[in-house]
Amino acid sequence: MSVSSSEDQVADAASDAASGNSVIRKTILFAVLAVMIAALIYDYRVARPAVAKAYDDIATASVEANKNPDDVLTKEDVAKLLDKEPIETFNDGVELVEVYAWTSGIPGRPHKLYTVFKPHGTNHIFYRHAKFAYESSSEVSPVAGKVVGTDMTDAEREAYEAQMLTPDPSADNNKADSSPGKESSEDSATNPDLTPPADPKPKVTDETPPPADAK
Repeated sequence: MSVSSSEDQVADAASDAASGNSVIRKTILFAVLAVMIAALIYDYRVARPAVAKAYDDIATASVEANKNPDDVLTKEDVAKLLDKEPIETFNDGVELVEVYAWTSGIPGRPHKLYTVFKPHGTNHIFYRHAKFAYESSSEVSPVAGKVVGTDMTDAEREAYEAQMLTPDPSADNNKADSSPGKESSEDSATNPDLTPPADPKPKVTDETPPPADAK
């Protein structure tokens, strides 16, 4: 009896240990799931709306600055408006890009807001911005970020100069065709509609007919 009782005790202990391990695993899984749900809620309820609000605030400030021809929106103004400093700065052609970040629901992968500025004297003024993903100047516009004569390659410069210096023959033809009162004699001869109509009224002269002889 003592041997059987000892075996039962060992079996019960093993069962309790397995049950306890199962409870621990379930607790860990539920905790991880809860953290993931909380991170997802934070990402879509807090982080992304914060980036969208910053994007809209910059757009509104740019519109207000454009209403006054003497006012500009500088990179210092943008930093003050967002109340934070950029985490990264890089050049895209002649444009200056400053990157602002917000903590997302995934650690190590913040949401980013890209602000693009063009040189203006000794400062840089706001040009465009993008949220979450950056679009380079070449993607936004093929000629954005290029300065004629400096940033262009030799082939691009030659093509540009040829296009600017070559006269457009269609412009001269349109000018000649649109000149009033100039019609070719060939068109007048072949097209009766172009022949000017005869004047139905008799010509009036200033000559007075001589008086009739008195009989």
